[in-house]
Amino acid sequence: MSEAAVVGLLVATVQFATLVYLAGLGELIAERSGVLNLGVEGMMAMGAVSGFMMALATGRPWIGFAFAALVGMAVAGVHALVSVVMGAGQVVSGLAITIGGLGFAAFIGQDAVRERADAVFTDLGIAGLADIRWVGPILFNQPPVVYLAGLLGVAAWFVLNRTRLGLALRAVGESASTTDSVGHSVTLLRSGAVLVGGAFAGAAGAFLSLYMAAGWTEGLIAGRGWIAVARRCRATHQHVAAVRGATHQRPVRQHVQVRFEPRAVQPRDPERSE
Repeated sequence: MSEAAVVGLLVATVQFATLVYLAGLGELIAERSGVLNLGVEGMMAMGAVSGFMMALATGRPWIGFAFAALVGMAVAGVHALVSVVMGAGQVVSGLAITIGGLGFAAFIGQDAVRERADAVFTDLGIAGLADIRWVGPILFNQPPVVYLAGLLGVAAWFVLNRTRLGLALRAVGESASTTDSVGHSVTLLRSGAVLVGGAFAGAAGAFLSLYMAAGWTEGLIAGRGWIAVARRCRATHQHVAAVRGATHQRPVRQHVQVRFEPRAVQPRDPERSE
């Protein structure tokens, strides 16, 4: 394998790890509060299509990215309402969000299929560092969302482990009755955690449609939300383990595949070929 092929594979690893890590980080925050969110797949789909359509309309990828996070938060609000406020089953609610989100995203994104947005994320290319052999293209020539994901991970770790809010959030996940007895609102803490997790999932979907695939098509998520949930479960609440899970070889293979999905070559028209 040539040097260019190895570097390309490692670049793809970092990019797909960013996608899985963003979604998995949101799932981690929700689960720390004691809420299982199986609707990540649907939230990512809604974030992907809404972010792409907003970027298509405004010409600004960051507006699309922010809008996708808001849409993911709105979808997560349904999960919070059903599972936290109303006390319904978290598994049933999450699966309904996934099924409904995938279907609704396919419906509203019909006109955006095969559209090519001019406003998508581009590689940052840090001056003086991006040209370093091996290390430069892998670490210093990535889209800005990659670096944003790292900052969000550090911020999430700090909030969860070094603040009173994080202590209350972890406490409500371990013992809701104890947390309620000391004056904290269990409903508010859990609902807030689910909303934040939805924002992360929506942002991950936007990163997929605004950079990795640079387009929208039905079935774009293709189980990547489930990969984030599975990786998160194996991480056992640890950020380092979540990063390691995000770089699993199967996500890397899927990243290579997704780059070609929106650019699939259409069958030749027999009439034109004659």
